[in-house]
Amino acid sequence: MFGVGHAAPEQEFNMILTVTMNPSIDTRYQLDKLVIDDVNRVTPEKTAGGKGLNVARVLGQLGDDVVATGLLGGHMGAYMAELMDADGVKNDFVPIAGETRICLNILHEGNQTELLESGPQIVPAELEAFTAKFAELAAKADVVTLSGSLPRGVDAGYYAELVKIAEEAGAKVLLDTSGASLEAALESDAKPELVKPNLTEINGLLGTSFTTDDVDALREALAADDRFAGMEVKGVFYTEKAEAGKAIIEACKEMNSPDPVPLGAYRGFTTELLFDTVERQYVVRLKGETSRNVPLGEDIHGNITRIDNGIERFEEMLKGAENDLENTEKQFETAKAEAEKPFSKEEELKSKMARLDELNILLNLDKNENEIVGGEPDEGEAQPEKRERDYER
Repeated sequence: MFGVGHAAPEQEFNMILTVTMNPSIDTRYQLDKLVIDDVNRVTPEKTAGGKGLNVARVLGQLGDDVVATGLLGGHMGAYMAELMDADGVKNDFVPIAGETRICLNILHEGNQTELLESGPQIVPAELEAFTAKFAELAAKADVVTLSGSLPRGVDAGYYAELVKIAEEAGAKVLLDTSGASLEAALESDAKPELVKPNLTEINGLLGTSFTTDDVDALREALAADDRFAGMEVKGVFYTEKAEAGKAIIEACKEMNSPDPVPLGAYRGFTTELLFDTVERQYVVRLKGETSRNVPLGEDIHGNITRIDNGIERFEEMLKGAENDLENTEKQFETAKAEAEKPFSKEEELKSKMARLDELNILLNLDKNENEIVGGEPDEGEAQPEKRERDYER
């Protein structure tokens, strides 16, 4: 699978769309000291909050053409729209029945304490309305940012759905989320151009406990994870399935000999491209400690799927070999245990062997007697010559 992409070269974008599915009124309290179980008088600072809106605010300050969208509801949603207008953030949000949440941030004695509401429950009709709004706005955007958590009632795979819509509209997607929604997006066929997990979120994805001192080990772990694997074709690194598939087709067109030529690398394997003159088809050869040929077709997505399936079969073969080895070891241990058991009829065998020796001796004696007494020589055996005695006369 494809995962984290490389940032594109610097370029100007016509419009950037930021998405905040679970925005909030961020209220900040600054205290010299927080006194528990007592009155603390504060002057609040309120902003239209949420990761996507933070992105929109900064991009607007940099002079980019940016539009913020998401879900807003209730009195807090109306107030939030006023805050966005006051900040000069262009916005086009979809209304919902639930109340937009409030999040409190208390700064005290060098510490930061946050109180975060979970947010409103989203019903299917509201989500359908937003999906339609997103498709409309994404068609006008060059870049889409999807940021923050998903509200209640929205499936973890929803960001992956938005990535696909944006990709089909020709927009690049930057995803900044965590947990199940990040994992679902990475495992989807349509991948974001870039993801931005922090160390805690990466550890959650990988099931690891890396620290900031483990940069090299973390890099190796990410490289070994299929969700973060791209494909190298003819010296170019691709993070999108479609682009990698197109590059493979172009490499096939450039071949002028059936002999294998270097293609690139994918998921820990080096790859070669060759033409099978018998089957009359192009083939990608996966090379590691062993190798496997994967026949190609004409579909750019299908070829990547075929290569992925070829790699999966390596794993199936390995599991089969491991099972065979395990069964052989069990059979060996069983045979070894049987061989080490005492022979229950050992004494009987010794007795019969002794009797067999006696019989062999008797048979040999009988044979010798027959040779002495039997009389007649065998046919063809030379007869002893009879000599007449010479008597002295």
